[in-house]
Amino acid sequence: MNQAHADANRCYIRHFARKRTCTQAELVDVSEKLMVFRWESEEGDWQTYSLPFMTVPDCAPVEGGIQTVGDCRRVMVEMAKYAAGELGEELELPDMAQFAKGKGKGGGSTGKPITPRGNVRTLFDGSGGGGGG
Repeated sequence: MNQAHADANRCYIRHFARKRTCTQAELVDVSEKLMVFRWESEEGDWQTYSLPFMTVPDCAPVEGGIQTVGDCRRVMVEMAKYAAGELGEELELPDMAQFAKGKGKGGGSTGKPITPRGNVRTLFDGSGGGGGG
């Protein structure tokens, strides 16, 4: 996510957090309610920012939080596209219609749950602090 979508991470911070001096941002944690980013300013200072999952364009928190990985992906793409548009930037992001039809990467077609490997964190395993400011 961080390497493939560095531009989207910057847009989240520059628009939603109103931190226009953001030069780079990394997604460091995700929960059912928010994303936590670590971001760098033009001065080289690193800070943390917690961004709630939001519906766009009204920017209201997602009611009930994120329940599935698919919901997470959809909301993150919608938020990134909205932020980029508001900033006058272009992002290359997946067409969410391909995921709705089962043609995107991930998920699998067996109907069996995917078990995370290594230190991959799930939305509900509680391993993240979700802190930040």
